[in-house]
Amino acid sequence: MSTESSHDLPAAGAQWLTVLQQASAVTRRVRRRLGSLTADQGLTDTELFVLSACARGPAPGVAQIDLADQIGASTAQTSGLVEKLRERGWLIDQRDTGDRRRRLWTISPRGRAVLDQVLVSLKDRLALTEQLPDFPPESADQLIELISQWSTVTIAGLASKVGTRASKVGTTTDQTKAGTPTNSKEAA
Repeated sequence: MSTESSHDLPAAGAQWLTVLQQASAVTRRVRRRLGSLTADQGLTDTELFVLSACARGPAPGVAQIDLADQIGASTAQTSGLVEKLRERGWLIDQRDTGDRRRRLWTISPRGRAVLDQVLVSLKDRLALTEQLPDFPPESADQLIELISQWSTVTIAGLASKVGTRASKVGTTTDQTKAGTPTNSKEAA
């Protein structure tokens, strides 16, 4: 006889739902904190993600649609973000020689200087070991590894189920450590 009532969720579904709710709550809190820390530079957290993705991107640049996938934004939102950052002189765009309709984005030297400044200021202020003194550094490394794996597997799994290009975009754990990205051309 099952201990579950007819109103309870199946155990596996409930466990995943709880994990997703917790991950979502943590993400919102961290992004809110990140946004308050980047405001000094005149950046939103999403703009910081765009600069970071373009800085890690391959030559000759990151395709705008791949950038949208990497930052988890719509193509329309990404279009506005890259234009705003281009107007500030922080991004450079060029047409893809293989497909003139595609725009490729790279970080400019000014954008790189802003990104480096933000990363230096964030390094200590967002450290897991400072936020959670009882959280050992090895656990922080394991958490980063697991989140990277989860992200890669989840994106690939969703892409295979819905036939999207998401499996071709993202960053693997080894690439994150090495500071090199995966875009749709490299992952294919």
